[in-house]
Amino acid sequence: MPFPDTLQQLPAQWGHLCLGVERFLHRELGLRTSGRTALLALSGGADSTALLAVLRVLAPRMGLTLRAAHLNHGIRPEASLETESLRGMCTECGIPLHCGTTSVPLFAERTGRGLEDAGRTLRYRFLAGVRRAYGAEYIFTAHHLNDLAEDLLLRMTRGSGWPELCGMRAHNQDSGVVRPLLQVPKDQLTGLLQDLDIPWHEDGSNEDPRYKRNRVRNRILPLLLEENPRFPEHVLRLWRLGRLDRADLEDRLELLRRKEIHTEPGTIHLPRSELVQLSASLRLRWLKDALARIGPGQALAENLLQLERAWREQNLGAVLQFPGDKRARLQKDGITLFREARGLE
Repeated sequence: MPFPDTLQQLPAQWGHLCLGVERFLHRELGLRTSGRTALLALSGGADSTALLAVLRVLAPRMGLTLRAAHLNHGIRPEASLETESLRGMCTECGIPLHCGTTSVPLFAERTGRGLEDAGRTLRYRFLAGVRRAYGAEYIFTAHHLNDLAEDLLLRMTRGSGWPELCGMRAHNQDSGVVRPLLQVPKDQLTGLLQDLDIPWHEDGSNEDPRYKRNRVRNRILPLLLEENPRFPEHVLRLWRLGRLDRADLEDRLELLRRKEIHTEPGTIHLPRSELVQLSASLRLRWLKDALARIGPGQALAENLLQLERAWREQNLGAVLQFPGDKRARLQKDGITLFREARGLE
């Protein structure tokens, strides 16, 4: 069956799925689509093929112009055949497709990254470049509810705090990345394709247990689903609560950033007059946010809690170290955050 053009061509179940995606984008995310261009990130797998089918139906209703992009990671020999298959699909749908080729293994070797990290880095660099070339406002990826559950579990194993623990963002305004399918379970996407007789390609690397995400997907998540089949629904509820808290926290931090004193590049002073008015939770968030803006290196929870204890005890003159050659000096008039000179080379 060819890709459907309108909701009326879809069975009722899949028409409702498409309308749910439209409501998610417009009502929950507040996305403006009329007169905008969206770049679809396509891999040829079930998820992105379903994204193509859903957005082809929704684009005229939403006033969206669609473009597509596909990056061959240079890992699997069959990837070139998948690229040609995608070309045919996009031609059928009347959507221009920009294809690129890279070598993720070579990049991983040169930079000392793992394959997953290297692939993700190159993929988003590629998508950002194609986005600029097309003048697109958004990059639509095919992450779905199962991906959100996996992401939450991965963040938990890394020790993420709240609200980051709730999982990936549905709309990153800085990068333009939007995840329209984030509330849709994986089985609904494959069910849509099977019902419409739309083919897709399976990536064998998704079963490779060397990758942590695959172990979470194929071992841990099935156990949780066995204990509670509604686990993804609870993840989605937690994600929605986290999204509200994240927005509230960002508003508060924006106000606090205006109180900072910037004496020189790479140095931020947080005044005591402001710090004493904050709860410990918000004070830690401000410190973490300011440290992140000084330079690379993630502030660990134990370091931040140690700084909070020193602050409460008024251990004036103490200097605490953070990753990335960053320091925090406790002073009578507040806390000064800075980088050591060797970290600026």
